[in-house]
Amino acid sequence: MSRFERFATRSFLFGDSGIFPALPASPFARNTAIGVLLMGLLPLAGGSAITALLAVFFFWGIVSLSLKRFPLAFEPTDWIVVASFTAFWTLMVVTGLLGERSSKMWPIAGQMLPFLAVWTQLPRFRAGREPVDYLDFTIAAAGFGAIAGAGVGLYQTWLGERPEALAGNPAVYAILGLAMGGIAALNISSPVAPRRWLAVAGLAGGLLCVVLSLTRGVWLASLPILALLLIYAPRRWVPPLRRLPALAALVIVLAAAAVLVTPAVLALFKSTVTAFADLQHGDYTSSPGQRVRMYLAAADAFQTSPIWGHGIQNRMAVVIAHYPPNSEKVIFYSHLHNGFFSAAIDGGVLGLTALVAMLASPIIAVTRGPRDFGYRKRLFAALVLVGTYVLCGLTQIMFKHDILDAFFIFTTVVIVASVPRGKSAPIS
Repeated sequence: MSRFERFATRSFLFGDSGIFPALPASPFARNTAIGVLLMGLLPLAGGSAITALLAVFFFWGIVSLSLKRFPLAFEPTDWIVVASFTAFWTLMVVTGLLGERSSKMWPIAGQMLPFLAVWTQLPRFRAGREPVDYLDFTIAAAGFGAIAGAGVGLYQTWLGERPEALAGNPAVYAILGLAMGGIAALNISSPVAPRRWLAVAGLAGGLLCVVLSLTRGVWLASLPILALLLIYAPRRWVPPLRRLPALAALVIVLAAAAVLVTPAVLALFKSTVTAFADLQHGDYTSSPGQRVRMYLAAADAFQTSPIWGHGIQNRMAVVIAHYPPNSEKVIFYSHLHNGFFSAAIDGGVLGLTALVAMLASPIIAVTRGPRDFGYRKRLFAALVLVGTYVLCGLTQIMFKHDILDAFFIFTTVVIVASVPRGKSAPIS
């Protein structure tokens, strides 16, 4: 046993009674588990570090497959994810090459290569002889990651900044906070007390990121996610909050956040009311107005090329070309603040279908697996992940952002790889 393993065991960091599950015995599985921990911890505290990590995992997976360190083998459920992710990448590239300025498509195709990482990561997760539920590592790591993100957000709010941690954008910060907090909350059903405490703290941290971000669309998206978590374990949430120290700590943190963020929230509420009043008079210069104007223009642009779209590289230029003449305060965003509109403009019906298939793939893959002890945990992890991206993607960015892409890709791999081998339902 190494010095680190002895420390981890004695400190109750890892093990049957620890915050994290016991590290696997084999070096291969242990390295995979450490990679899972890093990807769960760093989305907010490390930002694009998870993009770099996924790129390293992808490249090393190709090398390992070439050297036959593990076989290119998939379970039937894995193929659902592999096929849908590959179709999404392929159709985005092909439709981009069919559009104008096709030479601009190649750098974007390279940026989207991580979607093909499922070809190397699923076989790697399946390769170990030692059965390991890596999803437990992700759930615990997401709790610490959400808490760290909330801490950074509180500090940035105290400095008078709109928080974004290392996510690079307040909306991305909020989306990741909601996803990580929701996934961390699944530990509420754990028989291990420290993990249940981490579930409460992780969810509180994630929701704090959402509130501090001042991102209205994510505020609304958090309500269905909270409903999902209540359905997951309705009787598990009350006991931890009965403990006076835990309740006091939660109240203190929320009170501090309220003091810091209340003035900004009141100002945002006032500006929202004003914006919708202006919309009734045809004024689209506010933030909500910009979105409405983009959606209307996107609907017109979609009709001009409904099958294969205009190409991802032409997205905003095409949409802005359909703005009314003499439109005021035109902002050249990088996306349409709606993931489905973006996919429809990029790749038409083909691109939109591929996006929906990719989003649905983790849920479908899990439901094809056995109804064993871990089924409910896998299912709700998939529902929280996909639900966060879909609901937030109605008003915010969904994909074509390196951190959001990497988080969705890798978390999907972990969830689907947790379906037991050899027990998947056949694909009909």
